[in-house]
Amino acid sequence: MLGIFFLIVMGSHLQVATSAEIANACFRDAVATGYSQSDASSICGPDVSAVCYLEARKNGFDVRDSAQICRNYVSKSCFTQARRIGYALRDAASICAQGVGDACFNNAYKTGYDLRDSADICRNFVSDACYLDARTTGYDVRDSAEICKNNVEEKCYLQARNSGLNVRDSADKCHIHTLNDANSLQSFVF
Repeated sequence: MLGIFFLIVMGSHLQVATSAEIANACFRDAVATGYSQSDASSICGPDVSAVCYLEARKNGFDVRDSAQICRNYVSKSCFTQARRIGYALRDAASICAQGVGDACFNNAYKTGYDLRDSADICRNFVSDACYLDARTTGYDVRDSAEICKNNVEEKCYLQARNSGLNVRDSADKCHIHTLNDANSLQSFVF
């Protein structure tokens, strides 16, 4: 169990590092195109998907339009799959917006849900570690997504599980808003 958690955490950290690295692509591109750093920061907010943005630019959209199309946390996995099976760029971005969880989406899609249903099920920031653990524990796709949505903080979740709490209780205790309210992002006590 600990080995699985370790792999999930490591994978998650690698993904975050890669995403953060690529996320600067919009900002760097905007500055290189002639925007001031202030304007580039404004245009390229943290909710602009890097993968979507880079593809939009490759398809001829300007900096502002690319950022606008790809705003609202477009999922990399969902967007990539949508484009692969023929969705237009704007449609792919729209379907895959609002924080579709990557691990959830990939699993739902492979399980047999179509692209739109997979995106709908996994919307609202479904935590990768929580979702994969819920599925391993025996919850189905929809229940796992429901339990693990709304930003379950992964380090907190894994510590909660290791302390003996079940999947639901761990997720409930580790939602970002719960941790913020409790002022306990730095220290998880179970």
